[in-house]
Amino acid sequence: MLVAFVEPPGETVPTAMAIGRFQNQAGSTYRLVSVKCWLDGAVVYEGASPPGDRLFARGLKPGQHSVSVEARYAGNGGGVFSYMDGYLFKVRGGRGFNVRQDVPANVVVRAFERGGPTSNYEKRLTIAVAVQ
Repeated sequence: MLVAFVEPPGETVPTAMAIGRFQNQAGSTYRLVSVKCWLDGAVVYEGASPPGDRLFARGLKPGQHSVSVEARYAGNGGGVFSYMDGYLFKVRGGRGFNVRQDVPANVVVRAFERGGPTSNYEKRLTIAVAVQ
């Protein structure tokens, strides 16, 4: 699969920085197929699991920005739960964040399962986005 980091067209000199990372914490019942990430509405990553978990490292203008992520998973039931192998799951998340001049914003996107063993498989996956 082709992995692409898409660079935005040059406009002004950025004086702030945002670094985005993806953490796949979904259990073994799910297999990550692909990740797509948008920064301020523009695709900045699209492909399989990001190399080194890095979604982007971008110079930005100080101020408000937004990040959105879509992760696609395939069921990985095996054995007793082999019916899961035919399932496909799509989960999305995002948030706005502020970057300050000369202070990097670390954006952490975490895909994980919520609920317990009795929770419905279709509703377990979620994405949380934190900015540090």
